[in-house]
Order: sequence, then C-alpha cells, then structure tokens
Amino acid sequence: MELRKLEPKEVVVGMICDMCNQSCASPLEEDKDFCYEHGTLSASWGFYSDEKDLTHEECHLCEKCFGKIRDFITSNGGKVREIEMTGFGCTAPDWSMREDLDYKLLPGMFIRPYIKDKVMNEWEDIKKQEMEYAKKKQEMDEQEEKWDKVQSILAEARCEVSYVINPTTLDYEKFLDEGEFELALEALEEAGKCSSVQRTATFWTKINEAKKLMNLPLI
Repeated sequence: MELRKLEPKEVVVGMICDMCNQSCASPLEEDKDFCYEHGTLSASWGFYSDEKDLTHEECHLCEKCFGKIRDFITSNGGKVREIEMTGFGCTAPDWSMREDLDYKLLPGMFIRPYIKDKVMNEWEDIKKQEMEYAKKKQEMDEQEEKWDKVQSILAEARCEVSYVINPTTLDYEKFLDEGEFELALEALEEAGKCSSVQRTATFWTKINEAKKLMNLPLI
C-alpha cells in the first residue's frame, strides 16, 4: 500500500508580455486556467557564441507585440514562417514542418560553416539527381505498364483464333517468352492471315489495339 500526501505545486496561470508589460491573455481567456494566446522568443547560446556561452534568453509576447516583431523582421528582408497545422490533438494542435519551406534536408554529415555554401550547392545537385531519377523511374514504370497491357491484349487476340500448331504460332509463343512483343505481334498477325486458321472479328481489333500501343501502323 502506498502512502501519499498532498503538496502545493506551482502552475503557470498566465503570461505578461515582456515588451508592453500587459497581459498576453485574450478577453475570451479570462475564465481559463492558462494563457494560450502568447508568443515566445527564445535563444540558447553555446560555446561558439560571442561571449554568451551557457546563456538562455527568453521573452513572452502578446499578440500585438509579436506582430510588431514580425513586421520588423519582414521589413528587414527576413521572414516568419507560418507552420502548417495538420490536425488537432487532445490538448493542442499538431504542426507539420514542410521540406524546402520550413527546413532543408541536407546529406547526413557535419556541416562546418566554411563549407556551408559548398554543401548547399551539392545538396541542390542531389535534389536535381533525385528528381531526374524519379522522372526516369516514372517513365520506366509507364513503359512496364504499357508492355504488360500489350502482353494482355496479345493473349486476348490469341484466344480469338483456333489453336493450330504451326511454325508461326510456335514463333509467337517463343517471342512472347523472350519479351519480344513486336515480333510476337508480327507472328500472331501472320497466323491470323493463314487460310487454315479460324478467327473472329475481335482478333483484328485486338491486333490494332496492340499496334496502337506500340506506335505501329494499323491494319
């Protein structure tokens, strides 16, 4: 059995703006247990800073004063990013950082200040290579999808002719196994022209469908 006791605990119940010394709370928050409408400007300095080692600076801003700081930054050519909200959790919104807008994904290496520009240029080259690779992969996927469709159409056309074992149909089967779809199409077309082979009207429709996909002249 546990023995417990009640102890007082400090909790944050509000925020005072460090710029105008007014409450950060909105009038609509007067009955709330916490001040949600406030901004925070903070910085933690380390060993390589200019005489600020192990110093943490922070100030809280009301909405109006935060707007002044934001306007000062933008007026000097800077920007304050608006992080995209992706949903709303149990107690607060969920924010999502967007690549190339809120952050840049660099190669997995330690970047020293004097090679930053070099790394950034290399990063741009890597991004271009990734885009080229993605484009080539898409083209390859489209080609594979096209040949799968051609093979399916040829199989449908083969079903529209009577099964006659002759050199032409044997060539068709061989070319199909080897992935030589154009030669397989020619062999199947020749088989369809034989007087001894029974074929339906759909056979020539399927042949033309395959020819169209392969950019060959139609019958």
